[in-house]
Amino acid sequence: MLKIIQSQRIESLFDEMLAFFDEHPIGVFEPRQILIPSHGVGVWLKLHLASTQGIVAQVSTDFLGAFQWELYGRLAERDAEQKLVNGAPQAPLSASIMRWQIFSYIWQIYCQAFTTHENKTASQNKDINAINALNFLLKKIVGQQAHSHKRTQQADNDAEVKRQIWVLSSQIAQVFAGYVTYRADWLRVWGQGEFLNLAVLCKDKPEWLIERYAEMQIWQAWLWKTLFKEVFEQREAEVTRFWSALKSDPSLTKKLPRSVTIFTVIQLPPAELMFLRQLAQYVDVALLHYNPSQEYWADLVDARWLQRRQSEHGDGTELRETHPLLTRMGKQSRDVFKLLVQLAGGEFVEGEPFQGVQEIWQDAFVQDQQEYSLTVLQHIQQHALDLSNVKDWDFDPTDDSLAIHACHSTLRQLEVLREEIIQWLGSHVTANERRKPSDILVLVPDLNDVAPLIRAVFPSSLSYDSRAEIHVPIEITGLTSPEVDALWQALTGRFNLLAGRLSCETLLDWLALLPVQQSYALSVDQVTRMGELLVEAGFRRGFDGEHLSRTLLSHDADVRFTLRFALDRLILGMAMPVDTMYVDCLPMTTLMRDDFELVAVLELIYQELNQHRGQLLIQRGVSEWLAILRAELQQAFASERDTRGWTSIIQALDDMEKNANAALAAKAHAHDNVNEKKIASPDIQLPLRFVLEELQTTLTQAMQSSIPTGSVTFARLGTMRPLPYRLIAVLNLDTGKFPQREQKNTFDLIGALPPVIGDRARTEDDLGAFLDALLLASEACWLFYNGQDVQDDQPRLPAAPVQELMDFLRDHLTKEIDSDDEQKSVSPLDRYIHHRHTLLPFERENYNANNPQAADGVWFEVAKKLTLVQLEQAPAWISPVTTANYEVPENPIKADQLIKDLMKPANHFLTHARIGRLYLEEGLSPFEPLTLNKLDEYQLRNQFQLSKQNQKQLQSKQWVAALPVGVAGDAYWKKSEREQLVIEARMQQYGGVITLLTERLLTLPDATVSPDDKENNWQISIRVPTDDRATIWLGQAASSGKGRHRVKFWLEHLLWQVWRKTTEDDVAQGRGQRIMVYSTQTLMASPIEASEALKHLQNWLHIWQIEAKQPFALPPSLTLDSFSVDKRTGELKRKPVESLFEKWMGNDFNSYIPPNQNDECALHPDWQLILQGQNPEHALAHFFNLYAETLYAPIVQQTSVKDDVAQEKAE
Repeated sequence: MLKIIQSQRIESLFDEMLAFFDEHPIGVFEPRQILIPSHGVGVWLKLHLASTQGIVAQVSTDFLGAFQWELYGRLAERDAEQKLVNGAPQAPLSASIMRWQIFSYIWQIYCQAFTTHENKTASQNKDINAINALNFLLKKIVGQQAHSHKRTQQADNDAEVKRQIWVLSSQIAQVFAGYVTYRADWLRVWGQGEFLNLAVLCKDKPEWLIERYAEMQIWQAWLWKTLFKEVFEQREAEVTRFWSALKSDPSLTKKLPRSVTIFTVIQLPPAELMFLRQLAQYVDVALLHYNPSQEYWADLVDARWLQRRQSEHGDGTELRETHPLLTRMGKQSRDVFKLLVQLAGGEFVEGEPFQGVQEIWQDAFVQDQQEYSLTVLQHIQQHALDLSNVKDWDFDPTDDSLAIHACHSTLRQLEVLREEIIQWLGSHVTANERRKPSDILVLVPDLNDVAPLIRAVFPSSLSYDSRAEIHVPIEITGLTSPEVDALWQALTGRFNLLAGRLSCETLLDWLALLPVQQSYALSVDQVTRMGELLVEAGFRRGFDGEHLSRTLLSHDADVRFTLRFALDRLILGMAMPVDTMYVDCLPMTTLMRDDFELVAVLELIYQELNQHRGQLLIQRGVSEWLAILRAELQQAFASERDTRGWTSIIQALDDMEKNANAALAAKAHAHDNVNEKKIASPDIQLPLRFVLEELQTTLTQAMQSSIPTGSVTFARLGTMRPLPYRLIAVLNLDTGKFPQREQKNTFDLIGALPPVIGDRARTEDDLGAFLDALLLASEACWLFYNGQDVQDDQPRLPAAPVQELMDFLRDHLTKEIDSDDEQKSVSPLDRYIHHRHTLLPFERENYNANNPQAADGVWFEVAKKLTLVQLEQAPAWISPVTTANYEVPENPIKADQLIKDLMKPANHFLTHARIGRLYLEEGLSPFEPLTLNKLDEYQLRNQFQLSKQNQKQLQSKQWVAALPVGVAGDAYWKKSEREQLVIEARMQQYGGVITLLTERLLTLPDATVSPDDKENNWQISIRVPTDDRATIWLGQAASSGKGRHRVKFWLEHLLWQVWRKTTEDDVAQGRGQRIMVYSTQTLMASPIEASEALKHLQNWLHIWQIEAKQPFALPPSLTLDSFSVDKRTGELKRKPVESLFEKWMGNDFNSYIPPNQNDECALHPDWQLILQGQNPEHALAHFFNLYAETLYAPIVQQTSVKDDVAQEKAE
């Protein structure tokens, strides 16, 4: 009996399945056989069976192809050897097995045609026929190999050829597997030594293309006849014996299941259709078919296709187009429906019709809604169900069953999705209809790329305890588990790390893997410290000198930045922690006792990685490589035993070994193959590199089955068909991403020749999955796409299917009168369904109290408080300045910290307000330094000066971790030496002896600080000349002496003048002069009376208090540059504040510092945070007019600059 039950509701099909079970009872220990289209459907069925019956047991859910082959074997009673050959239970012509046979055979023929490392002389027993037949492939391999050899100097020739043959073998095996399923008739023709008549099949194609197809057919037919003809004939013979045995001996039906249930089908190849039709003669078969329409729609076609066909063949066609969505996106479902109709009508029966098959068609379509109460989503579903063309659907503004969201990026889509899910789950429903996270399915076309963003927006657990924060449980299914991926990366890293450049960042990423840390008994803090040690020791790139030599010139022997050199420095630092060169290596003198153990672990890692050096290119048999990988896994990662990652990797190793053995055994069974002696064993010598790649592919494919979860389920589009959910959301419906383009296999003749009903296409899969999302969502369906570009905010159109849906809705929804213009009408789609979102989630319009676009959580409360602040009010920096609320610090304050705060007013304000900032740190460069940046040059100059002061000779080898590689390092060193000699000569002009300094505590009289503060005194810790009677303070610094360095020089001078109590007589005699020699200029400050210095100092202390309480937009360097003194008249010059706006607003393109990194630019993150919503130019002008001249005019008036560098160049 063949019973086909169709419905548009999966729940109805489930009920019909239970009824079929009741009608066909089985024994207690007999399994109930259910055939499924995907693993997710099988899990869904078991969950619902358990929910309905309380328990689920003895239910076998299998794929139709696997069940078909297993059933053949059950009657044939294959012996143990045959079961091993074919897997458990694997078809004899699966792509994974055929790949090994194709690979070994092509490599054998290649060795006969060309001289290789394994075959140094030309083969004497050449198969000329095979070489000629495979000439197309051989030329392709040779061409690719030659091109690759030019680009890859270190690639082994044979290994590269094998890699190319392996890739070709995979493509060919996939093509042959498709032929077995969809074009078995072609294989029968090729097996008989004949060819397809391409001239007839491709009569509409150009001759040059037909010739190319003919060339492809030659080598494909040769490979098939040589390798798989016998297996294919045995397979068909076994199928024939199976049906003949059932027909001749009815008692054999006891070995068949009593009944078979097929719960929905996504595709139906002709071979599977015939199998079901034949099986129905002996077993009761129930096919539960999901059909979106209750009408006969097998002859409906896409309007665009119909128009094209009518233009080509005239108007005399009987095909029709009724429902644009169904015909455009439901081609796959339409073809399956048409095949079932033909199956029931016996159109697929070859020869005499089958006898004794009872055929039953049953409709289980549901009509449970009145038309007047339908939502827009139900209208679409009803429209597809009855193929009605009723328009002018009434729309309720509160209807949220369908929503189309236009965002700026995938991240913004996820943020909007999270807010919408929270509102949907919390919306008012009855107790019986309580919404749960498991009611939600989110489909993503490019799940691999989006997964990290999903985990970021939907964290697995709360990082902090917040009553207002809402946690949405999610699970991403169909991807490699993080545990599996971590262990696999840890294992393969032991072989792959030395195959690349081995940068410090790459090594630290590998050490950050949890299995690696557990293997070496390391904690996260210890790994972090190991990274600090390696960076400090100078490791940038390269394992050692030998490793670097593969990519460097022969005369380049600089190994200072390799892992080996860094470890040598660390080990020397343990043995002799002194700043002394030893065998051209400078020990690390900053090691702590706890670092010794970490250095020992790093050395152990080095030795173990060194043992695996070059193994990726070594040639070994597959079984030998798999044994090595198992041993490595056991030895290095025994702590991961019995974990999910361990089990998955062991399973992948077993599967690869089974496939290789199965290919060898399959060849052995081809007894009559005339070319058997020419077929090599599949266990040939292979490089480890693509053995690992094949294992990686196996692991990835093993985890691609999406299943329902108890949380919000994220899955790849098309992997959860056809399962119903209350809410289905689809992300990234952008042009170019959806539908995904068909990845053409250039060897596949199925795509080249005219299609046959039942063929599968990736584009149709995606369109069918999109249609299912619309038709199977019982309550709501949300569609997301990027409607604006992040860079230019220009509108972007959605993918064509979404645009067609929008056009469909505009055509069917009743239009409303535009509230702004009564003469116009607007579609509810544009007003209620299509939503355009802001670029950022925290923009003000998202927190409108009347129409909030954000969930009621902690950020919503923050936003509500922010909306209370009107921008029309005066900004904080306009508030009247007073010191009434400013307190003098109780404890002494260091002068260095005081000056640092004054130099960085934004940082001072945020620090005092306890506002933390997160900055993006520049990542560690994977390359050796080729130049020195400004900071490095400063540090080098500073080291020269310190060495001079300590009377020590600075050597270039002491800077091994910083100097650039090659001749650049020598050039920088010599340049710094010359600069130091120039600075020393300049110092001699003022005596050449640097003034010794000491720490003092300066107490300022209260009256000199603030008029409002009469009780407290300031205490400032300062560094001044040790000799209190010193009349001159001579210093040296490695900085430029410009900008804020000059301001710092001035403030230190003021503090010294107050400390030494400079008198009028001192000023007259020049006692109390300060001179500072900088790298490019010399600053001089004349003595100032203590009373006058106190006034200037009072102003700066007052500003320090103001900066701590409110924003103070007056950058020191920028402001100081606006003042100067006329050299002829001595008059003060001040530039207008408008001249500072260009640099302040980040429009100074001559600056070598990026605006967002310059803390004297309004684009710096600190100023962006402080001045948000305000005009930065107004803020600068406000403070400039109030304080600039008072603070900065005395600096240019009472300090002088001697530009020594400019003078030297002039001389």
